[in-house]
Amino acid sequence: MKLALAGAMMMGGMQTVEVKAPPLKAYTEFCASYVDECKVDRGQPAIIEYTAELVNDLRSVTIMVNGLIKDAPDQEHWNVADRWDFAESGYGDCEDKQLLKRKILEQSFGLPHRAMRMAEVLYRNRDGENEGHAVMLVFTTQGVFVLDNLTDAVKHVEDLGHYQFLKRESSNTSEQWVIYQP
Repeated sequence: MKLALAGAMMMGGMQTVEVKAPPLKAYTEFCASYVDECKVDRGQPAIIEYTAELVNDLRSVTIMVNGLIKDAPDQEHWNVADRWDFAESGYGDCEDKQLLKRKILEQSFGLPHRAMRMAEVLYRNRDGENEGHAVMLVFTTQGVFVLDNLTDAVKHVEDLGHYQFLKRESSNTSEQWVIYQP
């Protein structure tokens, strides 16, 4: 994989460099259908103020979406290996649930889209095998918090040692993902 510097971002007083990574094919297809969902408005903050109200909002949306959307792998639901969508049918998998959470948090709670980034991780499933998974990262002044469909808890990224983070959406451009290692 060819890597290159994609830009820099201030994180907790430290500047971190974004190293380019190719976006997922299903993400690219999603962006072709939902252009506004993938735009990066560099006028929005990439990091938001951590408050108890924010954590409560994140938790309530996570509980609502995780309870409302029934699990359905893309192969069963869409007859394709991987497809990103908003789970409007009431069925979806990990990325569909995270996309819906982000849409609700942006439209109903006013959170800036740029501070909520989709991420690809690996986790060990019940059979002990590594499995690809999508989560949403929320960048705050107290660190990065993770919204997941495998739990209703909103956890700090440092509390998720069982996940191997691979890459996430760039905070600077919609056409690129970046290597992410918390």
